[in-house]
Amino acid sequence: MEGLGTGKCKFFLQTAALNRIWTADRLARKCLSHPAAYPLYDQVEETADHLLVACVFSRQVWFTALQTYNPQTLAPLNDLFFFDWWMAASTRVDGLVKKGFDSILVLGAWTIWKHRNHCVFNGITRDVSCVVSVIKEDLLIYTSGILLGLKECHTSSP
Repeated sequence: MEGLGTGKCKFFLQTAALNRIWTADRLARKCLSHPAAYPLYDQVEETADHLLVACVFSRQVWFTALQTYNPQTLAPLNDLFFFDWWMAASTRVDGLVKKGFDSILVLGAWTIWKHRNHCVFNGITRDVSCVVSVIKEDLLIYTSGILLGLKECHTSSP
């Protein structure tokens, strides 16, 4: 995950990989208060994998976000586990496309999580287009920072 996203995004993904993000299933296991219904789609119990890749909402987000940059064929179809999908899809691309795909996934997972939290704690309505817009904006900011850093490295070299 070197060079992908911000520290917050990386920490979130590491926590999600260990199944330690505070989704309803984890809160219930710890006997803590949790939403009675899954905040994005009231279909099944909320788990990290369901939130990030298996629910209809996240699949719509992934397809729409990836469609913008053309690798929509990599969007999840019947995948149930986020990291399995990521690894399988990223083996189908290489070079700059792989870096771009990985960046979209890092920023996308973080944005889906933040949107979920806004739905739970602020009562907002789920909105695929809002999530995709945030992913695009964050990706633009992130890539602009990389390009600026490369430009500074290039101009400061002897």
